Amino acid sequence: MIFQLIAASFTTVSAACIALQLLSASEQFVKRQVGPELDRLATLEVSEQKRDFAIAWFLAAQLGILFFLGWWVPPVAVLLIASSLFALRLLLKSWISRCERTLRSQILLAAEGMSNGSVLGEPIDKLLTTVSAQVDNPLQTIMNRIVRKVRDGIPVEQALREGARRTGLDTFTLFCSLAMMKHAAGGPSQQSWRRISLTISEMERVQQQVDADAAGGLLTVQFLSFMPLGYLALFAMAEPDAIGVLFNTWPGQITLAIVILIIEVAVWWCIKLLDIDA
Repeated sequence: MIFQLIAASFTTVSAACIALQLLSASEQFVKRQVGPELDRLATLEVSEQKRDFAIAWFLAAQLGILFFLGWWVPPVAVLLIASSLFALRLLLKSWISRCERTLRSQILLAAEGMSNGSVLGEPIDKLLTTVSAQVDNPLQTIMNRIVRKVRDGIPVEQALREGARRTGLDTFTLFCSLAMMKHAAGGPSQQSWRRISLTISEMERVQQQVDADAAGGLLTVQFLSFMPLGYLALFAMAEPDAIGVLFNTWPGQITLAIVILIIEVAVWWCIKLLDIDA
């Protein structure tokens, strides 16, 4: 009896260790596959904790698919797990778009703050510190990093150039360019900052219009992609036995997996057509 308990405990511990190793390997694999998206979120000052939390939820969803569908419709479960990286990329790109919209709106507020503060003739590092206190994250973190570099002895132009390159937004590049002019001899006037504010505001308005047009198309794609599930539900209520063949036999399961694959390819194609930046 004791030997059986020891053997059972050893088996349980071994299985748990193997599961943890597989989970860790899966996490590293997923991070490599969506590395550019995670790096972009890092440049937008999304914390590593939030990024790891998103990956953990993704792995939990995969385990849920494997547990609930793997024993019932294995072909569909394998297809969903194989194509889940595509869905993860879409979610991360949507997250990136939201962060960029937030940052662009904060840059507009910062430009207005620089316009008001330039009247006092303050040095650029002090002016950036004052303005950074008036905005929220992520722009506050970005501007504070620039100020720390300047105080550590890095030239203002280099610190601003590195900040603009790291952020990768046209509006912030424009903001940093005018800040470098501010640091140069003479510097821009309050009127220059106001013109830049109007320019950034117009760029944001155009981007919002583009996002709104794309959002309408994406909503249509999502609606059409879920229509087959609606038809399937109607058929299930009308003829449950016939639908049972689709789920309970291998030919039916393979057919269902092929239909799902066709829907995924159609969604991918539509998203590519709607992606103006692609």
